[in-house]
Amino acid sequence: MTADAVKALQEFKPKKEFFVGIDSDGCVFDTMEIKQKECFIPNIIKHWRLQAVSKYVRQTAEFVNLWRHMFDYLTYAKKLDNLLWIYSASARGDCLDFYPGNEYVDMVGVDSYGRTIAEIRKNGYAQLTNLRKPFALTEFGPYKQLNWAENPRNDYDYGQFIREVAEQMPLCTSFLIWHQFHGLQFQQNAQQCLDHPWTVNRTDLPTFGRQAGPSSPSAGEARKQ
Repeated sequence: MTADAVKALQEFKPKKEFFVGIDSDGCVFDTMEIKQKECFIPNIIKHWRLQAVSKYVRQTAEFVNLWRHMFDYLTYAKKLDNLLWIYSASARGDCLDFYPGNEYVDMVGVDSYGRTIAEIRKNGYAQLTNLRKPFALTEFGPYKQLNWAENPRNDYDYGQFIREVAEQMPLCTSFLIWHQFHGLQFQQNAQQCLDHPWTVNRTDLPTFGRQAGPSSPSAGEARKQ
């Protein structure tokens, strides 16, 4: 604040008993986009001298603001209290670059393809579990071969995968194997993965009042199908 502005406030003499102010957020303007993009973000870049990475500062700020807006709108305006907000980061770089804040997130996780469990533990798991949120391997798949479409990889050991998850990432609550040839049915030892004591299958869950469905096919049956 400049000296002139400070002086003006110090010498200000109120002429009315009350002051009525109108907040621009959602009152004067129906969106915060103008304020965020034209006022807040440029000043953050200027104040912290982030011009060299201004592109990434803008991307991060806009993502975080959008996440928080969606959370507030769906949670408070639409009264949706049955949503789980899962922050899923890449296993490369800083996993918290786009983190919107603990109060806006229920679970955290990592999307990773072509990386070992040891690498994920080092580059993602350790950082995210420090947030004290339930952790999940939100997307996973073995590395693709260059000629993936013509000669898909079918030698990844999902039995070893679940053993390494249990041993090296004991706070992992769930995992999601991606589709196509990342899938359990196209790789090795899927049944070992499904039968592991850490794995909960559909038939292990309570029905919660609904009629129990048919049992899931075994990995061998799925491969035949």
